[in-house]
Amino acid sequence: MVARTNLKSHPLHLNVGDYVYLSIPAVGPACKLQAKFSGPYVVHTVCSDSRVMIQDQTTEKVLSEPVHVNRLKMAYVRAPSPQPYLLGPVVTRTTVSHTLSDKHTQTDTQPDREVIPELGLHDIATEDLRRLRRKPLRYRDLDHSDPLSAEIKSMSDSGTLYKVKRVLGQRGSGNSKKYLVHFCGEPAQNSMWLPWGALNAKTQQVIKQKPPPLLS
Repeated sequence: MVARTNLKSHPLHLNVGDYVYLSIPAVGPACKLQAKFSGPYVVHTVCSDSRVMIQDQTTEKVLSEPVHVNRLKMAYVRAPSPQPYLLGPVVTRTTVSHTLSDKHTQTDTQPDREVIPELGLHDIATEDLRRLRRKPLRYRDLDHSDPLSAEIKSMSDSGTLYKVKRVLGQRGSGNSKKYLVHFCGEPAQNSMWLPWGALNAKTQQVIKQKPPPLLS
């Protein structure tokens, strides 16, 4: 039975310089919150197959009594090897000149290096990635004084047409009747009062089929 149990066990085979963790007994009412292992420690001396002397890594103090291997656990600590990962690379242009001769081929061991000069602002091609901002329709004509008159003029004289989104309401009566028109691409607060003659045929047909509400 002992031999069968020993076959299932996997004891540690430690060498001098190995890093290990030491199990510590939990004491006190809050024992479940305590750490189960301390360390890492360094194996200082191998006394036997089952006992070793360990050394504290910070204080370099060797424990007074040997420790059984059942209380130890391997600690895989990587040795510090600083690498220049965070150092910014220097952009250089390396020129290696090869000189051919009759006897042998000579290669310069010290290549000429020159730092590439920084590009100026005029050498960098910049693109304006901002979206093109278009003014509202009533503010695109710069040579008008009254927005209402300029809107009617642009629709009748210059031939510029504006797409009507909906007719919000109407006011007045007879020839003085005007309609509150909301244009496409414009906010509702920029809606304008237009007379009947300033509207196109399709808008007039829609108003006849479904008259807008009367606004005071």
